[in-house]
Amino acid sequence: MVLLYLLGWMLISMRTRLDTYVALLEGSIQEPEQSQPAPL
Repeated sequence: MVLLYLLGWMLISMRTRLDTYVALLEGSIQEPEQSQPAPL
């Protein structure tokens, strides 16, 4: 049970980190004049 709990938290943290990296990449790739409606 504890292993599953820790594994779930590890997966969640990894996914959050990936989402952050993707958002940063998309923001740096986009043109400066393009403005997103809901920037992170």
